Amino acid sequence: YRDYRAKWNGVSVTNIPSFPIHIDFELKDICNQSCIMCPRNEEKHPDINYNINTKSVLPMRDYQKIIDEGALNGLCSVNLGAFAEPLTQVKCFEMVEYARSRGIIDTRIITNGLLLHRNIEAIFESGLTNLFVSLDAYNSETYFKQRGPGFETIKTSLLEVLEEKKRRGSILPIIRVSIVDMKTNHDEITDFAKYWGPKVDFIDVQVFDDFNVNINSKFDMSTPKKWDCFSPFARLSVMSNGDVLPCCSFFGKNI
Repeated sequence: YRDYRAKWNGVSVTNIPSFPIHIDFELKDICNQSCIMCPRNEEKHPDINYNINTKSVLPMRDYQKIIDEGALNGLCSVNLGAFAEPLTQVKCFEMVEYARSRGIIDTRIITNGLLLHRNIEAIFESGLTNLFVSLDAYNSETYFKQRGPGFETIKTSLLEVLEEKKRRGSILPIIRVSIVDMKTNHDEITDFAKYWGPKVDFIDVQVFDDFNVNINSKFDMSTPKKWDCFSPFARLSVMSNGDVLPCCSFFGKNI
């Protein structure tokens, strides 16, 4: 694990690994929520200029082929929660288990948690390393404004996962909850941290990125940028339709 993290720290434009250290997978191009900050909410973000919510599914055989190739070439980490809601793919934890069986060190799922209650046993039996749950609110009223219905279901399910982890005496999965800092929920961040802080492994307060912009003008490649992103030299993203991107952002298809 230390060697794997050292690879991340060593990546640069002049030190590019021969194979990605990490791969982000979109398992299914769909989500069961409609969050106001997400480009999948087409009403809030009409300027997304590529097809989205197509319901395309990454075939298991293609996923396994990539994992097998990665296992032979130094792939260390996979994220099965990229771009969409991974738990809508019923084989999600089977995919986690397959990656673990092929020696992938780090496995990650980023989920809205609506379907956690169906997968509590699978979370632990699959060998999942990281479970990241996006909440974005402290109370149900704010959650509804941010994401839609389901807050109490998610909260109850997550508490059950935490209790099961305690019952098993397990270190894994590492459990994170996150909140995107916006005007609608900014006043709840302190209460959010106080409530979840003693329960989970860590909390992520995320910066809001407004997707409701003209994407093509935002990514005018003729304009020098003020910062550099090392991700294209360390990772790739594989979409459910088979597209491979050098970028883990929702804007990746435009680059």
